Amino acid sequence: AGARRAGAVQVDGKRFSPHLTLARARPESDVTALVEALSGFGGTTWEVRAVHLIRSHLGASVRYEPVAEYPLTAPAPDVRS
Repeated sequence: AGARRAGAVQVDGKRFSPHLTLARARPESDVTALVEALSGFGGTTWEVRAVHLIRSHLGASVRYEPVAEYPLTAPAPDVRS
């Protein structure tokens, strides 16, 4: 509801399931060895400057469509005198 009020979601009658996709694999893929190999990986720090809303078109050929970008910048200071 919050995303809809912010204008981030089009109301087209389809069920919207907000999520963050980190990886995608076909159901028959066994990624156990990969998960185990990366189990100790801590990563590095990084700064998020924007959130991108992406529409997934799934099927025989998966396609991702950028829909919108939402900058995560701090608001400008109020400099009224």
